[in-house]
Amino acid sequence: MRNNSERLAWTVLSVAFVVFCVLVTTIPLRIRSSLLSAMAVEETRVRRIAGTVLVRQPNGGQLGGVLESGVVLPGEQIIIDSATRAVLDLFDRSHVTLYSNTSLELLAVETPRFALSKQPSHIRLNLTGGLARVGVALPR
Repeated sequence: MRNNSERLAWTVLSVAFVVFCVLVTTIPLRIRSSLLSAMAVEETRVRRIAGTVLVRQPNGGQLGGVLESGVVLPGEQIIIDSATRAVLDLFDRSHVTLYSNTSLELLAVETPRFALSKQPSHIRLNLTGGLARVGVALPR
């Protein structure tokens, strides 16, 4: 009986040590991975030059008008009619000029959340119709 209890104790101790070693290595690696891959959504402004700028909510939601300027969120679609022009101002000082009869969807505008990340910023646009001019900002 005593032999079996010692064997059980050593088995429990060995399993606990293996679990401890796994946790000691995976938790810091997981935290590091989260710090390196975390992204923050940046603000994008749309400014009306002439006419009426319409913004459609994600997944075919409500249409809203922009009087002078407004914030556009990822997933929203900007619709420009024949008498309208507008400019999208992005976080990195670049801009997109939208001409008449243009439809543009803002897919993603994000930067790394933490300075230790080496990932680039992402700006993804989907021009579904019309004409747009992209002005890229110079690197800082």
